[in-house]
Amino acid sequence: MKNLFEGKKDLNKYVTSISIYGAEFRVYYWGGWQRHFGTKAHVHSFFEVSYVLGGTGEYQERDVSYLLAPHSLILTRPNQEHKISSVQGMYYLYFAFELKESESAKEWRHYIQDLQQEVQPVIHSQEEAIHAYLWKALYQSAIDVEHRWKEDMLKQLASNLLPAILDSFYPLPEQESSLKDNDDDFDERKILVYRVNLYIKDNLQKNLKISEVADDFYVSKRHLSRLIREETGKTFTEILQEERLSLATEYLRGTKMSIKDIATACGFSSLHYFTKVFTQIIRTPPAKYRKIYQGTVESEFKES
Repeated sequence: MKNLFEGKKDLNKYVTSISIYGAEFRVYYWGGWQRHFGTKAHVHSFFEVSYVLGGTGEYQERDVSYLLAPHSLILTRPNQEHKISSVQGMYYLYFAFELKESESAKEWRHYIQDLQQEVQPVIHSQEEAIHAYLWKALYQSAIDVEHRWKEDMLKQLASNLLPAILDSFYPLPEQESSLKDNDDDFDERKILVYRVNLYIKDNLQKNLKISEVADDFYVSKRHLSRLIREETGKTFTEILQEERLSLATEYLRGTKMSIKDIATACGFSSLHYFTKVFTQIIRTPPAKYRKIYQGTVESEFKES
């Protein structure tokens, strides 16, 4: 078997988001280890899914331990403290994602809420499972494919992999369900929030304030704040910060811009503040994040 984990370099370059069936997902990173010995206890503010290709180990969450073996699939949910350990090391692929609520249909927000509450974090799948083929196809394509449509191909494979994984843990909505809410998905409230989200994306480098955005859309600050909260479950400030961090991860993975310039381009008031927020949310300092996900390929990792 080739070193599939090497595919993470181009995946981090090309696949920073996934679009599926009326949902938009932000991808924070793709990763892989040839010999993964584990991590210390930590938490994420987003989902992380991992696939064991070889070796054995243990995943611990909420003081419950789960054995890991080849073809184990792990779904780590937001804000769940967890750790991984392996004596001999595991051949291991993973990526992190989060639903962009303001750009996704209502039923997807409900699905993600259920996913956070209802699932067992580890399942033991078969070698011939659909997601198993897709993991390998995606990472292998990132290594081997060189043609001009490589980016589109990788995005398409990723958009097939994610729903296959999600459906393995918690059944995706039936087709009839997705059709029932179509009218509701495109009402004026949703359209306004969607336009505001696009406005935020196009103006991340500016010192955006909700009062000024509300003025640009001819609504009151209070009304816009309430709409955003009702439609996304988040505040204007939270969405703004998420979009800035999402853009920052793209710059760190796909460009040679200095970290100071990235902080400025993403609208952070200072390099210090950017580093503080990025490290707090992504759980990795910007410089280390770039080193891991841009130009280096690790074959072995062990926590000290």
